[in-house]
Amino acid sequence: GDLVKVTGRYLGSPTLEFVGRADAVCDTVGEKLHESFVARCIERAELGGAAFRCLFPFYDSAGWRYVLLGESLPTAAAERTDEILKTGFHYGLARRQGQLLPLISFERADAERVVQAACMGSGMRLGDIKPSVLIRDPEIGRRIMEMMGAGQPFRPAEAQISEVNA
Repeated sequence: GDLVKVTGRYLGSPTLEFVGRADAVCDTVGEKLHESFVARCIERAELGGAAFRCLFPFYDSAGWRYVLLGESLPTAAAERTDEILKTGFHYGLARRQGQLLPLISFERADAERVVQAACMGSGMRLGDIKPSVLIRDPEIGRRIMEMMGAGQPFRPAEAQISEVNA
């Protein structure tokens, strides 16, 4: 289920770069965000550098939204990323229909450590945590927001994580 990209050749054999998982889709309200699409959108948003960045779903009293978390983010990173994500049919439709609120962003120097701690708090072992630009589990998103002091202890029953087998 891994997606890879051929980046060159070494001694006649292709060199590969891991792009993501074929089944890595997040779907809370019908937006169907795929990990590779999110990675391309974040790249197109020109957020600068190779710092850690991830996107995750979050539900608060206002409704569902995505959160962009990064170690360093430029001004207007959330707006630029949200506009590019809206080029995806299902995400754009969910935003236009008000099912998803605008994306917000948080910058933290320890963003990767916070994500690891939230994953471990959900029962994952450190060795099982794979770097990903898209965190699909809303429970991990809730934990991240709580750790940053921005979360609300509420998770609606309609939260879903879609697994799409390619």
